[in-house]
Amino acid sequence: MKCATHLAKHIFLTIVLLFSSLLFGQGNKVSLSLRAVDSAKILITDATIIAVDSKNQSYIQLTNDKGEVIFSLTPDNYTIHVNHIGFQHEEFSVSLLGDLSREIVLTPNANILEEMIITATESKGLTSTSVINRQAMEHLQPSSFTDLMELLPGGQAKDPILTSVNPVLLRENGSSGYNTSSLGVQFMMDGNVLNSNADLQVSSNTTSGPLGKTSHIGIDMRSIATNDIESVEVIRGIPTAAYGDLTSGLIKINRKVGYTPLQARFKVDGFSKLYYVGKGIDTKSGWRLNASVDFLDAKSEPRNVLENYKRVSASLRSEKAWTLNDTELVWKSNLDYSGTIDNDKFDPDTGFDRTDSYKNSKQYFSLGNNLQLNFPEYAVFNNVKLNTYISQGIEDIKGSVFVQQSGRNAIPISNETGVNEGVFLPSSYVSNYKTQGRPLNINTTLQTTLGFVTGGISHEIESGIEFRYSKNNGDGEVYDPMLPPTLGVVKRPRPFKDIPASQLLAAYIGDRMEYDLGAHHLQLYGGLRMSKMLGISKDFSISDRVFVEPRVNFQWGLPEVKIGNDFLKTDITVGYGELYKQPTLALLYPQDRYFDMAQVSYYDPQNDNYYAQFYTYRMSLQNQSLIGAKNIKREIRLDLAYNKHKFYITYFDEKMSTGFRDMTQFMGFEYDRYEAKDIVWNDELGRPNLDSSTSTNKQVMSQYSHTENGSNTFKTGIEFGYSSPRFESINTRFTLNGAWFKTTYSNSAPILHRPGLSVNGQEFLYAGIYADDNGYRRSSLVYNLVVDTYLPSLDMNISASLQGDLFRRDLNLNRVAAPYAYIGIDNVVHEYTEESMKDPMLQHLVRNVSSTDGMEKRTPFTFNANFKISKRIYKSVKASMFVNRLFTHYESYTFNGVKVNRKDDSGPYFGMEINFNI
Repeated sequence: MKCATHLAKHIFLTIVLLFSSLLFGQGNKVSLSLRAVDSAKILITDATIIAVDSKNQSYIQLTNDKGEVIFSLTPDNYTIHVNHIGFQHEEFSVSLLGDLSREIVLTPNANILEEMIITATESKGLTSTSVINRQAMEHLQPSSFTDLMELLPGGQAKDPILTSVNPVLLRENGSSGYNTSSLGVQFMMDGNVLNSNADLQVSSNTTSGPLGKTSHIGIDMRSIATNDIESVEVIRGIPTAAYGDLTSGLIKINRKVGYTPLQARFKVDGFSKLYYVGKGIDTKSGWRLNASVDFLDAKSEPRNVLENYKRVSASLRSEKAWTLNDTELVWKSNLDYSGTIDNDKFDPDTGFDRTDSYKNSKQYFSLGNNLQLNFPEYAVFNNVKLNTYISQGIEDIKGSVFVQQSGRNAIPISNETGVNEGVFLPSSYVSNYKTQGRPLNINTTLQTTLGFVTGGISHEIESGIEFRYSKNNGDGEVYDPMLPPTLGVVKRPRPFKDIPASQLLAAYIGDRMEYDLGAHHLQLYGGLRMSKMLGISKDFSISDRVFVEPRVNFQWGLPEVKIGNDFLKTDITVGYGELYKQPTLALLYPQDRYFDMAQVSYYDPQNDNYYAQFYTYRMSLQNQSLIGAKNIKREIRLDLAYNKHKFYITYFDEKMSTGFRDMTQFMGFEYDRYEAKDIVWNDELGRPNLDSSTSTNKQVMSQYSHTENGSNTFKTGIEFGYSSPRFESINTRFTLNGAWFKTTYSNSAPILHRPGLSVNGQEFLYAGIYADDNGYRRSSLVYNLVVDTYLPSLDMNISASLQGDLFRRDLNLNRVAAPYAYIGIDNVVHEYTEESMKDPMLQHLVRNVSSTDGMEKRTPFTFNANFKISKRIYKSVKASMFVNRLFTHYESYTFNGVKVNRKDDSGPYFGMEINFNI
């Protein structure tokens, strides 16, 4: 009992002493309450407030949602520091002897507000270039590179279509079948060319799969993730001579290098989900390292789980600089992986067999090494660059299809011209097919830049040599020839590895000159690029051609004119350039075409007797006259700048008359046809005795196509843009851009057409040769007004994009109904005359021409309102969301006497994301 009483006393004494010490400690603490506001008394959250005492001890807190912090401090003299991304730094001292409350009024940081740019900016350089920075990309909330096209002049927001190819189009409205424009846009990432010249992928089953053909369109923008991109330059005008094998433009992508916090991004919208993690570090030894991984999962529409697209990207990047005797060596290295998968499975409830499926997967492993030697300022040479890049692709199309025949059909199996026996296919079967591509691309560039001054003119001369190698080492289309995935025309696949490599050698030189003539500032760039394809047979005309591409840009900076308290700055820029895009492997070396005429098709199921015989003609579809597509660019631009107001307007004219085009051709054949009822079966021979059977002479005219330089793409237009300063009173900037595009698509080579009719039960055996095909002229005037407001107290960015068409004009060009020549079964070209029109057979070559040809479809005003918001909800967390087409208006119009009322049937499209920076 005594022990218990003694223990209780000790516990009581301990509690009293502890409580007393707490009271004593509390008595020495005082409260410092601070509240951060702006000049309009709006509370500022997430401001960092640091209190430093006389012993240099720091106490840090962030303002809460009421803009307040409360410190419990020992009485002392304190220096208070206040920091916020959108406001100027504030510093003051307080002598804290008792509880104190104080309001801090922060001043907006005008420079930071001005630098908050969420739209593409127009470069004032020697050529028309749009620059998209990281802020603009974050606010746009893209899923792939396709979304960035909205920021260009003439661009508009579009719902993503990630289950089909996304080609890039610059300065045009677009029309199917004219792919040279997208093929002629060159992509570069971290100084290395993304080359698609060895893409030969084509599906063996032409009746299924979202991507029956992926070649001929250039880079698929879906495959490029945007999370690691620091900036993008879209050169729509005339690039320097250092860039070639392009016609439409150049897109330069620069990725993050160096320290970044651990970043994570999660985005979801109506069609896709995106996940990203990345980190950058700077080591003490000078290495700068970045690593990231990205995953995208998209569907054609939310309820369709059978058709989807997946993208996986991973990147490891490094940079290191060494200095020796005033000379700096910089080494940048990039190791990248990119994988995409298109899936298309068929629902058995829709009538397809459950075996039908389609999968298109592409994987690329690439390694880039860029060395740059920077010389001191007093040296003549500025730098020397050596860039090497190697990319290995693993491309596979795999599918299965259930084939059901109405009867028993036979197919030929011979690969050579002549008479051959065929085999009968099962009445139904499952065909498994695949296309295996292994594209290898190697690029090497050596460039030097030197600078000097002569006669007051400063020169910066760039010269270099470039080599590009492209080869596909895949097996090509692979399937059981006895179980083909499609009926009708029977292909004989060839291995891709048998196709020669594409080798392009180029050399260039260019001089950028600057000169000040009084108050006039003059800049002139003149460059020349020469290129030649190597390793091509002398049978091709391109083998002996050296393609010469002159490039000239001139800018005149006029004297500044004082208006009011500021100066008006004016620049006038003109340019001219010739650009070539060389044919890809798929264009130079198409697969041979086989014409198979069934001479005998005998099947007697009762006696189990069957026999098939074909006459096969093998034709090479190589066009040995094919050359590079040439585009001639001209442009003139006016830039005005006054008191942070910026305006530009550009007129451009581009003419490409040698674009690549699949041209329809016809060839006549004669062969002997044995009808089943006339066939005499010979049991000893085990096949029909054709010598004892009667036959009839048959004539057919078969269709095929090959590639020619047969397309016209003429672009004319005006691009314009205006951006205001950010008005401090409302923290708002106004940006207007738009474009008037007029694009004409037509054929530049004669086309052939055969009426789809029969005369007296016989096949029509004539094809007309016409001067014009279906041609189009598309024009539009597009506007995009962006109003963006940054609220620094909330660290929130809000924008409204008001965009649409002021008008759109679509015209099908007039066609001449009658041909100027024709060919018959003899494969000889004949002139089409007045007498031909009276011929009972040849009169059918006068084709029907649509009554709407030459009739312009005029579509009036459209309006779409899109909204985006980004808010930092914690110092390391930012949430964003967007809504497209929240408000819409589509004005009605009349075409061909019919009034058309329009409305937006798709409704608003929205998404949201959250970003972590830890």
